Amino acid sequence: MQHIHKYSYISSERPALLGTVRGGLGHEDVNGTAAIFWLPDSVYFEVQLYGLPRSEVLGLHIHDGIVCGNAESDFAGAGSHLSVCPEGTWCDRHPYHAGDLPPLFTDEDGTAILGVYLDRATIPQFSGRTIVVHSRRDDFDSQPAGDSGIRIACGVLAEHL
Repeated sequence: MQHIHKYSYISSERPALLGTVRGGLGHEDVNGTAAIFWLPDSVYFEVQLYGLPRSEVLGLHIHDGIVCGNAESDFAGAGSHLSVCPEGTWCDRHPYHAGDLPPLFTDEDGTAILGVYLDRATIPQFSGRTIVVHSRRDDFDSQPAGDSGIRIACGVLAEHL
């Protein structure tokens, strides 16, 4: 008997938020998409990226900025990790931010595909925020951002009408 997850259809649906991700200086070949789909009690986040460093583990976060800024400034406009909790509370610290995501594992061609369910924030809280790929894996310990290195790619999650 084959087990089918109740949300297995999600990738064929139209996302609520969609962002185009582009690489920065030294990573101009990076490109892809990030999408967030509405679910009754959470969201489904899916990213498909190409042209990344090969056979690496990279940090991936949703940031609180509303623009990436330019690549020359390390995408400074992308802001910090998205947190929807009051400042000073346990969930306002890394790795409990709403924007803390699992790492990206790239293959030998520099491709990374990730799908994950998130229940730390809602579509309106993610809407208009930046998605950032970092040069190193997130250690899920160091403050404030997991020692995940420089920002190598960025995009904005916009409403997909």
